[in-house]
Amino acid sequence: MLFILPSYVFLLSIIIILLLTCPISSQLRLKNRIEENSMKDI
Repeated sequence: MLFILPSYVFLLSIIIILLLTCPISSQLRLKNRIEENSMKDI
């Protein structure tokens, strides 16, 4: 059990980090697209 627990914690932390970073990256991509569109309009 002692050897299995750290791996679970590691996997959980990775999943949480991915869940946290995915929305941020998607928002950044959306902002970049909007900025590109506005630049094209000008």
